[in-house]
Amino acid sequence: MEFLLICIIYTETVDQAIFLFNTALKEIKKFDFYIEWTTDMTAWLYNNLSIRLLRMTPCEVIEYPDLFKKTIENSLNFFEKHNFQLHMSIALIRKGIYFMDIPFIYKGLNKLKEAGEDEAYKIMLQVVLDCSKKF
Repeated sequence: MEFLLICIIYTETVDQAIFLFNTALKEIKKFDFYIEWTTDMTAWLYNNLSIRLLRMTPCEVIEYPDLFKKTIENSLNFFEKHNFQLHMSIALIRKGIYFMDIPFIYKGLNKLKEAGEDEAYKIMLQVVLDCSKKF
């Protein structure tokens, strides 16, 4: 499963990422009796898909205009339902980066700081700074 998580990030096309994501979700559902493992793996799938969607080409954005928004909202709902605060914070930051929405970035960074996730805070702050250079 870990290999598949990495593959989603580095797919050449969004179609490939979506296919791998949906395939993995179907496979995970076969193991519903391992609730903790399945919810954790689903959270990582959402996070890794959001990384790939941040790298969409202009053509992919045109082809899938609402894909990032729909995916990030589904992931935020999932993270909230299962109380995955770390994942939620990172998803908020990615949402802010994608939509260039500073309040979402601050909200995610503040959640990381409040949770004592200092290393995650530093990493995500660097991601934000790196992304800001591209705009």
